[in-house]
Parts: sequence; C-alpha cells; structure tokens
Amino acid sequence: MRLKPKNWDGFQHYKKRSPPWIKLHNKLLDDYNFHRLQVASRALAPLLWLLASEYQDGEITAEPEEIAFRLRRPTSEIFPALIELIGKRFFESDQEFINSCKQCDSAVIAIQSSDAIPEAEAEAEAEAEIPSQEEAVC
Repeated sequence: MRLKPKNWDGFQHYKKRSPPWIKLHNKLLDDYNFHRLQVASRALAPLLWLLASEYQDGEITAEPEEIAFRLRRPTSEIFPALIELIGKRFFESDQEFINSCKQCDSAVIAIQSSDAIPEAEAEAEAEAEIPSQEEAVC
C-alpha cells in the first residue's frame, strides 16, 4: 500500500529524509481545486504532507488505520477526506490503499448504524418525555 503527495519534490527544501519542515507554497491560496475540497480534506492535506516527510521519497507506506492514529483523528474523519484527496489528485495511491480506506469507512458506517435507535423506539422515548396536559396543569 502506498500514498504519496502529488509533486512531492516541490515540497522538499532539503532532500534528506525526515526534515524538520516542508515547503508550503503561497500559491496554494489561489489554487481553485484545493479550495473546492471539503474542509476536512483541506485540513488533512498539510498534515499528510508533514507525515510524508518522514518516509523515503514521501511515499507513506502505513496502513490507513495507522495514519489515522498518527494524526490523532478518528478513522470516520480521515477516510472520507483521504478518498477525496486521492480522487482530486492531490495524492497518488495504489488501488489497494483506496480499497482499504473504503472497507474501513464502510465498517465505521456499519458500526455507527448498528448503534442507532429504530425510529419507532425513538418516537416512543420522545413521547414518554413530554408531560401530558393533566400533568402540566398540576
């Protein structure tokens, strides 16, 4: 599995691995395609660029779950943003990485859905919390 920033050489000032900083060009302020990304994807991109600086040639070889851990964000936030960044070609990836993100994202959605309260049960709970007119008059 691999994930690599597009035009990685442009982010490098020093060509050594794991530099203390990366270049962030101010032309990003006028990048129309970057600003059309969802907010989560725009916030994730610079963090991924920093993470890429720790890997040889900027190619992140960590599993998607490891990336989420390193960035201290839940996978439910990371995966959709990753998929968008790859889809809009800000990052290059192999199909294995994309499939892994989609599978993990589907698992998160399934877990969240199983915790949901059925609609009829939620309505019954809501009605139980509303006092009747007789109780309200007291």
